[in-house]
Amino acid sequence: MSYSELFFATLPELIVVLGMFLALGYDYTKFKDKDLTTRANKAATLSSIALLLGLAGVIWQYCGACCTTEAPSTWDGQIVLTPLTLGFKALVFVLALFVIQFAKPQVPNKHVSEYFGLILLSTLGMGFVITAQNLIMFFVALELISLSLYGLTAFQNRKDFSVEAGVKYFAIGGVSSAFLLYGLSYLYGATHALNFADIAAALQSGQAPASYLLIAATGIVVGLGFKIAAAPFHLWAPDTYQCAPVPVAAWIATGSKIASFFVLIQLFGPVLEHSSHRDTLITGLVVVSVVSMVLGNIGALRQTCVKRMLAYSSVAHAGYILIGLLSANKEGYVSILFYTVIYSCATLGAFAIIGIINDRLGREANIDDFNGCWKQNPRLSLLFMIFILSLAGIPPLSGFFGKLYLFMAAIGSQSEIAAWNEGFYWLIAVALMMSAVSLFYYVKVLKAFLVSDDNPTLSPIQVGKFEGLGLIVLAVLVVGLGLYPTGLVDFIAAYL
Repeated sequence: MSYSELFFATLPELIVVLGMFLALGYDYTKFKDKDLTTRANKAATLSSIALLLGLAGVIWQYCGACCTTEAPSTWDGQIVLTPLTLGFKALVFVLALFVIQFAKPQVPNKHVSEYFGLILLSTLGMGFVITAQNLIMFFVALELISLSLYGLTAFQNRKDFSVEAGVKYFAIGGVSSAFLLYGLSYLYGATHALNFADIAAALQSGQAPASYLLIAATGIVVGLGFKIAAAPFHLWAPDTYQCAPVPVAAWIATGSKIASFFVLIQLFGPVLEHSSHRDTLITGLVVVSVVSMVLGNIGALRQTCVKRMLAYSSVAHAGYILIGLLSANKEGYVSILFYTVIYSCATLGAFAIIGIINDRLGREANIDDFNGCWKQNPRLSLLFMIFILSLAGIPPLSGFFGKLYLFMAAIGSQSEIAAWNEGFYWLIAVALMMSAVSLFYYVKVLKAFLVSDDNPTLSPIQVGKFEGLGLIVLAVLVVGLGLYPTGLVDFIAAYL
């Protein structure tokens, strides 16, 4: 192992870790007697600088990966730096940068530097999960994400419901980690390999015991099903989204899902393609997908709290994304990664606006609190409309094309049918019906924002320049990827 190679591979993470300790040190010493707002601004600034420098390191690595023809393996194959993994790692860093800007005016308590430090630690874990090509490396990185998010969920320690949500998230997360580790153990036992490439080669050879692979696939689906909030492993999501600080809920719904789906493709995809129990696994995935779409959308219809509504909406979106996994081919995996990008941009934007409104109200916002918002805050209302309509899948926004690619990939994998129960046409019909159901609760929120003539609860809101810039960038991405989706799709397809 070359230490210079290891240093190059982990340079962005080293920069972010140094920035985190710098923020902690300054907050504990120079700024400890300052007011909460000053400390939050300073800690957020140092954390943002660390992320920007780390992002520069990722870009440097990306340029190196594009220019070399050697196998992109580092640290005995535990980390692989390809244009695709580095591109998604850069995306996670950018989203974390946005989260920090939205979190800056909403720090829950006096532990300011710890708050931003945990956000940075979870970002590091997500980056390692995306680039990891080894089961042990992947599991350790995933637990780094989980433990950071558990702490962030309970960060409003003066509020009992926040602590309760954190404990519930931790307890269910521990069980899911046990299932995942159980599945990974059987995957190792079946293939006698820890490296993802060696695992894929063992699966292609057909020598792995079929019964071991079935148990491994079950454990992986249960373990990662919790991370992506797919039903019936979603019970933690509504309470966690509602009770966690808004930026934390946004981070759980976006960065965590990107990392989880990325590794789900790498781990579960080869098992699904080469297992002799493929039909059984597909049936199980179909059940999870349908239950997620139905429970997610029906559950969202009953909610009056917007954060809780988006929690159930995320369950439904996990069901949509799993349709792409059912195709068990490259087109399906490309559609999954594309959808996670556009879903994350729209969700982060929607949560950011909700967080801004919650901060002004001093409490959790209900749908009725948005009545007449367009009169006093037309720009926020317009941006919120873009994000919500994209989540609803309305053309020409990117959410529409994301669902289209998912559905076409599933249909293309089994295009010839002789009966209603063959192929995935019926599953796409269910997804379309559930998408129609989702319009009811999305439109209910938009009606309060844009149509209601009630006297507005909110006064005009002054948004910080960095918050405003972040919202505009996210909105441009949501609209731009709808008008020109092929650029991102071609990039993913070229390097997957």
